[in-house]
Amino acid sequence: MAKKETITVKGREISYEIKDVDIYSLEYYKENPRINYIISKHPPEKVTQEFIEQELLKLDTVKERIKDLEENKGLLDEVYVLGNKVVEGNTRLCAFRRLYKKYPDDTRWKFIKARILQNDVTDDELFYILSTFHIKGKTEWDAYEKAAYIYKMIKVLNKNPEEIGKQLGKQRKTVEAMLRAYEVMSKKYLATIPDIELVNGVRDQLKKYSYFEAFFLQKDLVKKAAETPAFLDEFVEWVKEDRFKRAQEVRELPK
Repeated sequence: MAKKETITVKGREISYEIKDVDIYSLEYYKENPRINYIISKHPPEKVTQEFIEQELLKLDTVKERIKDLEENKGLLDEVYVLGNKVVEGNTRLCAFRRLYKKYPDDTRWKFIKARILQNDVTDDELFYILSTFHIKGKTEWDAYEKAAYIYKMIKVLNKNPEEIGKQLGKQRKTVEAMLRAYEVMSKKYLATIPDIELVNGVRDQLKKYSYFEAFFLQKDLVKKAAETPAFLDEFVEWVKEDRFKRAQEVRELPK
């Protein structure tokens, strides 16, 4: 029997119910930063739910989650569902589907425990919920994924960096650096990496985001890039050549 409760989001009481849901009645959330990044490399007509699932199964994080769930014989935390979209917990949904295919007679993998949010949750409220989980919370997104979500909030929901900074407990200059780092990495770096390299090492590529954020947090580097645009292109080439082993090396560039 479903259990009804509420959470408070930006002063509004939002109801939800906890219940077991058939894994094949749910869909992956395309706006999830990791999924959004994966599908951005492919034409829209190719991006089906099955395609998303196959791409997720290639990720080490999903393989690890499958192993953890199999050893634990179940799920500890519920996924969050809005409509029929899993807005939080796409990796867990993918793992459940993989385990159900492996153990078709074990019904524990056929249904996943979910928190079903009321249907009128706004984009702004959803941003708050997801940022609480993945930016301020203990189940953190990778740095690139955080920046991707902040980028969406600024460009799609028209939030300003100061407002986001207050909500996430970050300084405005940090939010602005994350935004600029995401833009440059996406347009000047990731867009030039062959698809095969991204498929085989997506997490390794996304980890390089820290170099771009470190760059835009250094005012001397930002000033030089503004005065000499070619310098930014040169920096991107250094990242491609793996000249940096850690972000600290970028922070020391002005010296």
